[in-house]
Amino acid sequence: MKQVHIKQKLIASAIVGALMIPGSAMIVDAADADENVNVVSQVAGIDQVTVATVTADVLNVRAGQGTDFQILLQVLEQERYEVTGDSINGWYPITVGDVDGWVSGEWITTEKVDKDEFAEEEKQAQKDSVGTAQETVALQSSSYTTGQQVIDFACQFIGNPYVWGGTSLTSGADCSGFVQSVYANFGISLPRTTWDMENIGYEVSYEQAQPGDLILYDGHVGLYMGDGNIVNAMNEADGIGICTATYAPIVTVRRVL
Repeated sequence: MKQVHIKQKLIASAIVGALMIPGSAMIVDAADADENVNVVSQVAGIDQVTVATVTADVLNVRAGQGTDFQILLQVLEQERYEVTGDSINGWYPITVGDVDGWVSGEWITTEKVDKDEFAEEEKQAQKDSVGTAQETVALQSSSYTTGQQVIDFACQFIGNPYVWGGTSLTSGADCSGFVQSVYANFGISLPRTTWDMENIGYEVSYEQAQPGDLILYDGHVGLYMGDGNIVNAMNEADGIGICTATYAPIVTVRRVL
């Protein structure tokens, strides 16, 4: 009996000693003082980073928190980039290669992921992009489409006919067909109807409108030229031409560049 008491005291001392070690990550569970002592290691914390996943077809990365800032480059749907700081007014800072910029939170989702796993994911993405000169993630200022380029191209067709259901810039187009075909020239795919165009890109106010933005009305669309005017396929009588942007109530202004 005396030996049993000594054994119990030794086990109890070992348990108390383990629990009192400063900084110990050990949790001792003595289910039976006369039997086994189970030791469980505390799970170490995992380093995490916040990652943004692009949800738009093409998303502009800008120099600051807003559409008035310069476009640095463009990223594509489902691409993932590390968020490098706190959001400001709905805009998130991200790093794309060697470029630090800002993207609208309206067109990304964010999540916490394992830092090491994401680093491996980035390495693999870099390998996959070898030979493409990062065309899908970084466009230099000389290579991406500007709104003024879109307008300059569209204005070449002023005077050509309006044809309901048409998409030809020379033989005739309706309002949405005109806008769709103009942007198609720059490799940018837009929906066919004005109703679907109301949801593309992202919305800006009329006061923020820039050349190349889509000005949408109830059943009509035109391309903003600046100075309060749009170029558009107006009707059978007037064909493709220029009119004031506020000729009718504006439903929304959409930016796709």
